[in-house]
Amino acid sequence: MLWELFPDHPNLLPCFETPRGWDFGGNRPVIGNWVVDGEPAGIGIREDAWITGNTARFVPHVFAV
Repeated sequence: MLWELFPDHPNLLPCFETPRGWDFGGNRPVIGNWVVDGEPAGIGIREDAWITGNTARFVPHVFAV
């Protein structure tokens, strides 16, 4: 909704209900984050078809300080 209200705003990423101009090969990426004791600790990217399940491809990223 923010993208619709403020298109091309420098602090927003393009967001649409249906994919437009992006080729993910039929997959949908989902990004999750980990927070430990109030500090960012990492993110995980999971990718699958319409429903992301426990057999989806998963790549963890750990933040080292």
